[in-house]
Parts: sequence; structure tokens; C-alpha cells
Amino acid sequence: MLDRLIAVFEKKYAGEFDQWREDMQTGFFSGKRKLIRYEPAG
Repeated sequence: MLDRLIAVFEKKYAGEFDQWREDMQTGFFSGKRKLIRYEPAG
């Protein structure tokens, strides 16, 4: 499941995903979560 989510985020946030990929993976397994800022489309 995490692999599919990461693949989607890599495409959607191509310019910035590398900055928080490791934190996201670590948080997924430890239970900690990070809030990700986004801008709605349209």
C-alpha cells in the first residue's frame, strides 16, 4: 500500500516529494504522521 501511495505522490509532487519521502516512510511504519501542505486544484 505504501509503495502505491509513494508512486502517486512522486508524480503529483515531483518537485518537492524528495524533501519528505523518508519522513513519510518512517512515519508510516512508526505511526507518526506529518501534515503536508497542498493547494487545491482549480
